[in-house]
Amino acid sequence: MSLGGAIERWEFVLDGTEILSVDGMGPPGYPARRHVKGGVEVSLLGVKGRLTRRRTLGARGRFVRLEAGDTVFVARARFPRNRVVDSSGAELADFTGRAWHFRAPERGVVAFAALVVAADLEATLASPLSEIC
Repeated sequence: MSLGGAIERWEFVLDGTEILSVDGMGPPGYPARRHVKGGVEVSLLGVKGRLTRRRTLGARGRFVRLEAGDTVFVARARFPRNRVVDSSGAELADFTGRAWHFRAPERGVVAFAALVVAADLEATLASPLSEIC
C-alpha cells in the first residue's frame, strides 16, 4: 500500500512499444486525481505533454485533458454517456463505467482510455453532488 504522498510513473506499453507514460501520478483513486488536478507530465507516442483535470458542479466544467504536441484528447461529462473528443470536437469514444466504445481504436486514444480507467479519473466526470447521497 502506498503512502498518501507517493509519486509514481505509469507506463502503457503495447507489443513492447511505450504508447503513453505519465510522471508524477499518485496511486489510483483520490491520490491520482489530486496529482492530475495540478497537472502531470506525459509522453504520448514519444511527444511530451501534460495531463490535467477539472471538476465543477456543471457538467461542462468536468473533464480530463491530455495534450501532447498537436494531439488533444478530452474526456468530458455528458449524459447518458461520457465522451472523448479531440481538439476539433470530433467524438473518438464514449463510455459509461468500464464499457468503452471507440469510433476507431487508435493507440493513443485507447491508452488515454486505459489511463482514465486505471487511475479512476472517471470520478472527475461525476457530479460532486452525487457524493452527498
